[in-house]
Amino acid sequence: MKLQTILNLCFFCLMYGTLPAQVPSPAPAQQKPLLITGGTAHIGNGRVVENSAIIIEDGKITFAEESAILPRRDYTGFQRIDAAGKHIYPGLIAPATNLGLVDIGAVRATRDYNEVGSINPNVRSIIAYNTDSPIIPTVRSQGVLLAQVAPQGGRIPGMSSIVQLDAWNWEDAAYSTDDGIFLNWPGLFSYSWSERSRTKNEDYSKQVEELRQFFLEARAYAALPEPSRTNLRFEAMKPLFSGERRLYIEAEDAKEITHAVHFAGEFGIRAVIGDGRDAWMVAELLKENDVPVILR
Repeated sequence: MKLQTILNLCFFCLMYGTLPAQVPSPAPAQQKPLLITGGTAHIGNGRVVENSAIIIEDGKITFAEESAILPRRDYTGFQRIDAAGKHIYPGLIAPATNLGLVDIGAVRATRDYNEVGSINPNVRSIIAYNTDSPIIPTVRSQGVLLAQVAPQGGRIPGMSSIVQLDAWNWEDAAYSTDDGIFLNWPGLFSYSWSERSRTKNEDYSKQVEELRQFFLEARAYAALPEPSRTNLRFEAMKPLFSGERRLYIEAEDAKEITHAVHFAGEFGIRAVIGDGRDAWMVAELLKENDVPVILR
């Protein structure tokens, strides 16, 4: 009897110890409206509201202002939370990430962010997004609720999509599919961290010209009313020229950023600079051309 009791206790301890490691299930739809009062609200645009009132209905924030100007209505059915002495932040967004596209970097089978080939604008990251990734709950618990999952590798790795991190599958996670195409701008220099040196890229002009040629061909294809043969890569590029899709250009050096901005302007494309290490050095150029920057 004592042995059986000990075995049962050991089994219970083993089972209980695995509970914290389980991936949390997505939350159900909001059942009743929520009213949060008394907290310090950080709106997200730099504005801070003391003694705030926040209303959340159907999963959306419908009011976030001072409690003094809370709309007069019947709040009887609302769930109320007193946040006095606490700070309230909006959900964070992780841009240009491979979250959900890779689980174990050392295992090739789990790396879905890098397609074979150099120019793949038609690759869709959303269909490779894995909502069961054990990494996602750890990020979500830190306040990151949305992510722009993007492919990597090659010159044009493919299309990114915006996902919400509380979902059962990629269709459920999709918030804004195929929002942009990523472009890794050619580097002026190649770096060797082991030798702590950098070497000038002698093929830089050639690589930029190859990009230009591809964009020229894609633009010509987009202008065709009915192409005789479907080209999947050029089809993916069409929304760039119509302004429906943005081009996210990964560039670091000030000259690279300058060349990238002029390149986008040449084709009338809405561009966003990613990484942007030296963006501060060409801030006026970026402002004049209305090009946002995502710093990392």
